[in-house]
Amino acid sequence: MGGSIERIGELGYSRSRFGFVKNFHRETGERLSEDEANELPLHDTFEVFIDIIPDTSELDSFEDAFGFRPPSEPLLKKAFDGNCEPLSGYVDWRVSDSVKIAEPSLLAAMKIRSAPDRDKNHKRVKDLADLHALLWYVKDVSEIQKEVTTYVTGRTLDRLERCTGSKLFENAANLLQIDPELVRESILRLKT
Repeated sequence: MGGSIERIGELGYSRSRFGFVKNFHRETGERLSEDEANELPLHDTFEVFIDIIPDTSELDSFEDAFGFRPPSEPLLKKAFDGNCEPLSGYVDWRVSDSVKIAEPSLLAAMKIRSAPDRDKNHKRVKDLADLHALLWYVKDVSEIQKEVTTYVTGRTLDRLERCTGSKLFENAANLLQIDPELVRESILRLKT
């Protein structure tokens, strides 16, 4: 694990709160140093973050080695064990088939697990928007809903339901530019 994290630094990323960040000029796409990025107005730059999210909740040795305790997601182990697919099947741009992404139902399950623990409302809104998109736009909705329930329990779905409400559904729908009722129905339908 340590070697992988060190290689991220070698790619020009700087340490951030839970991982690494790299700055770019918004118009040219050129890499910027932290000092260069700080000299420009925020609207002229964008940041690419790599958050470190281990696949275990046993983080004492991680914190000892790297100086911070990141959030963890045990479901990531399933992605590392092969529940992933080539990214090229999901994007319009050219990318090597060796670049993988966790399968859609596994990604959806991770969103279900993370949303209730989000301490920032905009992160929870994004999780719900992402979850709706995964449920409706990637593959047949009934198929992905069935697959998702192999990764999460009814108790986990109850936690998701308790953390949502009409305002949250409305904000996620605004982000997606769709009717809030569609988002509410797709999320709550997971429990049926």
